[in-house]
Amino acid sequence: MSSPFATHLLPLILYATFLLVPFPVVIWASKERLPCLAMVTLATLFWIALAITPLLPLLAGAQDTSDPAARFHELTTIGYAGISSFPLLTIGIIVIALLAPVKSINRRLLFLAIGTLLLVALNKISVLGLHRVIEAPNPPL
Repeated sequence: MSSPFATHLLPLILYATFLLVPFPVVIWASKERLPCLAMVTLATLFWIALAITPLLPLLAGAQDTSDPAARFHELTTIGYAGISSFPLLTIGIIVIALLAPVKSINRRLLFLAIGTLLLVALNKISVLGLHRVIEAPNPPL
């Protein structure tokens, strides 16, 4: 017996492949190919972090529902949210690559990535209780 996720995996892969086709074309058509590749990569990573990752706990919660009709409704809603957010990424990257200077977008995305990594690192330091290790020493009297 196959899971419902496995039976719908092939159409999902085909849909994602169809929507990923514009990325190499945008990179190839750009005058600055390496910065454009970096922009596409960073934007895709942020899209995964902001649009896909929040759907995973909802998907796990929908799997635990015993009522088949409610489970189908929850899975359909989650699927529509994921599927409808993907064209926004594709269209957004095309618009950004055509209308905005790629280098300034890369600077902003890198600044956002560094800030996110610092935030995660400081959160881990706080959770592990290591803030005493990185405190400044007391000044001599």
